[in-house]
Amino acid sequence: MMFGNLVTGCSVLAPRRVGQAVGSAIGGLLYAHELMYGIGYAGAAFVALALVMMISTRGVGKAPG
Repeated sequence: MMFGNLVTGCSVLAPRRVGQAVGSAIGGLLYAHELMYGIGYAGAAFVALALVMMISTRGVGKAPG
């Protein structure tokens, strides 16, 4: 409940809430179908995707100089 109040006050945190929901949904789906190894692979894939996105957008939005 507290986090929901923080998101309404600070829109910067909103994407984190969506990411947590997606991760929980995928993890719950894999857990429900007893795909325990899949949870590890899905987690590793999300970390790899995050790293690729961070590296590819490294200089975007910085002021020159």
